[in-house]
Amino acid sequence: MKDGRNIEEALLKEAEYAWNEAILKQDVEAAAKFLSEDCVLVDIRSTRSGIVIRDTWLKCLAAMRIQTYQTQVIRTRLYGDSGVVSVVGSWYIIFDGREILENFFLTDVWSKCSDGWKVVLRHSSRYPQHPRF
Repeated sequence: MKDGRNIEEALLKEAEYAWNEAILKQDVEAAAKFLSEDCVLVDIRSTRSGIVIRDTWLKCLAAMRIQTYQTQVIRTRLYGDSGVVSVVGSWYIIFDGREILENFFLTDVWSKCSDGWKVVLRHSSRYPQHPRF
């Protein structure tokens, strides 16, 4: 059981990094594959909104000009067919005519589906210090 759990945690961590790579590349189609249809993103400052639904977030991703984007997974936990991934990161983007340079902390909640892991919720908040990669 422990080996299966370790494998599944590794797959979840791999999915997290792949999703963030799609974000860096602004590959909306690839990023969409990691999001459940009812995914909600909370406190995404670049959209000036506290709660953003999946399709709105994907439109925002397409509209951003990402200059830099770095993330590091700091914790991955499984709870049956659900997982929680904690991430620190930083980005410099231009969005809606504004330059945004910030460090952030993300909590992504994933659900295991028939076609792989999908994000059902992302919560982001400012991270006051620069993350150490």
